[in-house]
Amino acid sequence: MFVVTVRCNQKCTYCHASSQDETSGISNDMDSKTARKRVEMVFKSPSSNIKIEFQGGEPLLNFEIIKEVVEYAVELNNDFQKIIEFVICTNLVNLNSTHVEFIKKHNIIISTSLDGSRNIHNKCRKLRNGKGSYDYVVSNLEWLKSELDYGRVNALMTVTPHNVFCINEVIDEYISKDLFRLYFY
Repeated sequence: MFVVTVRCNQKCTYCHASSQDETSGISNDMDSKTARKRVEMVFKSPSSNIKIEFQGGEPLLNFEIIKEVVEYAVELNNDFQKIIEFVICTNLVNLNSTHVEFIKKHNIIISTSLDGSRNIHNKCRKLRNGKGSYDYVVSNLEWLKSELDYGRVNALMTVTPHNVFCINEVIDEYISKDLFRLYFY
């Protein structure tokens, strides 16, 4: 797991990541030297399968380091010949075409959060300005699903008092979005 930044564009009520405002500066980001050392450490594993998962804060806010880690891991793997899987855990708010092209090129899996319908999701998952993030998530989720192979985009639901007693509504939301799996946190 690579926590590439603690900066985030959201302020979720249940956040456990001690995230900082997205404008708080790069001192809250993993740097290139640290990223490369971590990749080298990952390849010391005796396992023939490696999964590198990018988390944060919001990892897309330090996308250059994600790119560097992926490209360096691919380069090192020329010698190791391991099976590598990359996952970006993102809230999808800042997703752009540069991200999508890189994600496609490297067959990266996307994991996002969707706590239920708009009303349920927006109760806890708010932007820094206090507005809900549902519309960003759903729009970018649909975009990614149209660009990536089926099953490469997954979502998880954080169980809260707002959705625990309406699981059927949450499941209906996931079905309506044609999501591959439903994960609970």
